[in-house]
Parts: sequence; C-alpha cells; structure tokens
Amino acid sequence: MSSMALGACSKLTIGCTNRRVASPLPAIGPSLLPCRTIHSRRCDTAAASSRGNGRGGSPGDMDFHETKLGPNVLASVKDLRDGGVKWGAATVVRNDAQSLDGRVRVLHLSVADHVDMLYGRRVKGVPDATRWIESYTIPGQCVGVRLPPRQQPPAAASPPSSAASPPRRLYSIASSPYASRRDSAYVDASLIEIVVERGSGDPEEAQLAELGPGTQLEVTQVIGRGFCSLLDSYNGVTHALEEGRNLVLIGCGSRGISALRSALSWQPLLAHAASRSAHPPAVSALYLAACAGRAAFVAEWDGWREAGILIRPLYTNPGAGLDDTAVVGEGSSSSNGVMSPPQQQGQQQASVGGGDNNNNDDSSSGRSTAAAAAVADPDLERCLDLLQQALFLHEGGFEAVCGGPASRTCFLLAGLPRELASALGKLLSARGVPYEHMLFAQADFF
Repeated sequence: MSSMALGACSKLTIGCTNRRVASPLPAIGPSLLPCRTIHSRRCDTAAASSRGNGRGGSPGDMDFHETKLGPNVLASVKDLRDGGVKWGAATVVRNDAQSLDGRVRVLHLSVADHVDMLYGRRVKGVPDATRWIESYTIPGQCVGVRLPPRQQPPAAASPPSSAASPPRRLYSIASSPYASRRDSAYVDASLIEIVVERGSGDPEEAQLAELGPGTQLEVTQVIGRGFCSLLDSYNGVTHALEEGRNLVLIGCGSRGISALRSALSWQPLLAHAASRSAHPPAVSALYLAACAGRAAFVAEWDGWREAGILIRPLYTNPGAGLDDTAVVGEGSSSSNGVMSPPQQQGQQQASVGGGDNNNNDDSSSGRSTAAAAAVADPDLERCLDLLQQALFLHEGGFEAVCGGPASRTCFLLAGLPRELASALGKLLSARGVPYEHMLFAQADFF
C-alpha cells in the first residue's frame, strides 16, 4: 500500500516540475497527505502568478487580465480588420435629446439577445450560450452601428457593406456596464445607449440621429478593452482603481462625453470617488463643449458631484458663461467667427440704423452660418488653451487637479482629436505623468 501511495505522490510531484524543482519525496506513509497538499498549492500559485503577469505561461493557462473581459469581446485590431466582426439585429427603443439645443441625441438600443434555457434532471435553468450583454464589462468599450444596406445613405453605401465587414466608425457605449446589465436582466434583449449628434458632418451619424422608435439597426459585438493605455493594453481603468490611483477624465464633444458618462456612472469609480471626502477629490472630470446649450447629460452632473467627483465644463464659445465652475474661452470674431456680446449689439444697431434689408439679411445669415460652423468645429488651439487653464492655472496648482502627485494619477481621454491628444500628452508628460498612465477610449484609437 505504501508503494502505491508513493507512486501517486511522485506523479503529482512530476506534474509540478514545469515551474520549479520538486522537493524530495517523503519516505513514510503518514506524511504523504501533507506532501500532496503542499505540492498542489504551489502548482496553483505558480499558475496564478503566470496568469497575473499577462505574458508568458503555458497555452492552457487563461490570461488573468482576459478574465475581466467578456466572453465574446473583439479585443484585437487584427480581428477587426480581417473581418472577424459579428453583426446582430437591434431596435431603436427611444431617441432622447440630451442637450438644450437638441443636437446631442441618445439612442436607446435593444440588441437581440435570445438565449435558450436548458432544463433536465441535473440541469436547472442553465443558459446554453452567453448573452450579448455579458461582454460589456469595462467603461470605454464600444460597438459598431449601421443601418441595413437598403437604408444606408448613398454616401455611406459605397462600397456595399457585407455581413462581416468592419464598421466605418465606432460608438462608445454611454450607459455603464452595471446599468446595462440591470436593465437587461429580465428582458430577452441587451439594452445599451449610444450618443449621436445632429449636424456632425457624417451622413450616417446624421441619419442615426433622426431615427425613431422601432427602427431596425445592425450592431456588432462589444469591441475593445475599455479605457486602456496605448503602450500596454493590459494597463486600464480597472488596474488604476485596484492600485488606488487618482483619476482625471477629459472629454471633448459628444464623442467624449459618451465614454466619460459610462465611467462616471460606473459603481466602482463612484465608490473610489466617495472614498475620499476631503479636498482635493480623487476623481475630476473636464468636459470640452461648444456652449452650455450643447453640453450633454447636464441633469446628471449634480449626482456626480454629490458622489465626490469634480465636474468642470470648458466652453469654447465666449458667450457661454452660464456656470460658475466653467472655464470660458476668450476670443474675437476674427479668430473663430463667433462674436462677443458687445460686437453682436453693435452689429444689430448698425443694421437697424440703415442699409439695405436684403444685404442685412445676407450678412446676418452669413454670420449665423459662420457661428454655427465655429461651434460645430471648435479651434484646437482654443481647446488646448482651455485645458491648460483648467489643469495648470487652477487654484492649488496641477496637483490640486490631480488630487495628489502627478505620478500617481491616471488620465482618461475620450473624444479628443489626435492632434489635441498628442499635444496634451506632451504637456502632461512634462508635468510628470507617465505615458502609460494616459488611458484612451477605444472608439478613438482602436
């Protein structure tokens, strides 16, 4: 009996030699049980450490970081370009306005997600497949949205879209992972929200912004790893929260606030913000918008502030100072086509005093067109100037915005044009923020 036990222990010890040299076998029977327990624990520990590094390890070991992603996430750029996209049916539930001027819209989508339940003598209500919503786990993940080929506008229908063709543009999911799972728990569909804007210049997005309830769409599976670094995709927002780092979120326009809203409404981030009641806050958010009328999700700002998050809007329009905490740009009509209130009053007095009415109408329409163009496409230099004022000229300095040392702060960037993101990254790096602590939304750089 002792020889059989020695054989079993030797097999277990040999199985552990792929990561270390095994300890000598014991010579007596009563100590075989402790030997079996010690070796199994060491082997499990080695496997866990190999998975935790995110690199190396045997092919049979699942990467520890991959367990934070959903089962059907398209996390590789190569798979996206090689046609690994899966399109599914979706329906528009609601189309709500989220700005005072009505240009920023939120589409509530119901993605088809029927899963059969298996029942048997030993199986009680087990799904036979994973649900679509289970892949959405981290803020900053995105999806591709398109109209059916027969409904696509002429500018977007060439070349024709195939069943596995990659999306032309990615939309960040605006609802938080917890909210989407809660709303989808008792329905036979996955409910998500995306943000679109009227008059954005994209024909496909303009058509999406006008859709009503019941319209059929096509949606891809969840794409990306959420907010993560461009240098190391495993370094993301979940890793920053686990290390207790301070967070500064910066979003630009409707694309930026869409990704920021999914993070600001995420329970782990709210808990992280509430963990520090003293000033400065652990989580801050800077939101670049054209004006107060174009700002989105204003009704939710108070809830975020009550959770301990510092929300500070940055308005590029000089006449948009309606918030005491806002940073408002300064400029003239020669710089961006938007006139200050004194200039507008002078123009109105000149038009009333005399001149041809037709000429005045033409000039007023030209000014309104120029102003609308300037609001729709803000100057990148002005945006960078506003960010410098909010970050570096804030009361208490840059560390007051970061909530502590800059080297212990992660910056979450969303919706910034690449030139603006590159310039801001250089400024942050000069202030001591490591590049691996700059996390980008997947819809911008995937």
